[in-house]
Amino acid sequence: MKRSVRVPVETNPRRIVVPKAKPRQFYGQGVPGMDLSKLGGKLIVVEGADGSGRSTQIARLVEWLEGCGHATVQVGLKRSTLVSEELDQAKAGNVLSRTTFSLFYATDFADQLETSSCPACAPA
Repeated sequence: MKRSVRVPVETNPRRIVVPKAKPRQFYGQGVPGMDLSKLGGKLIVVEGADGSGRSTQIARLVEWLEGCGHATVQVGLKRSTLVSEELDQAKAGNVLSRTTFSLFYATDFADQLETSSCPACAPA
């Protein structure tokens, strides 16, 4: 005969459970001039296929976090002011290799990391 065990359910919907901090590490040298010890904040990554409701879930999460008093910053593909227009032009022409597209996306990500994500995690 199986016995069921009741697990208490969190009753406070505004409570955020934060895992214990792990030492920060990365491969290579990291972002030049960036002192990781001065960065706070949390990074939440939302992934999903096209049409899976990712944007809807992000909008709901942002609304909830900001309603709880947390500042948010959203980044995504082709949002960098450095290469977004060029990336759109390259995709429209279909003339670039996968490697070149990958380099465009890596540049887009690195620019957003340096100009949006990391500054948002810096103390005010």
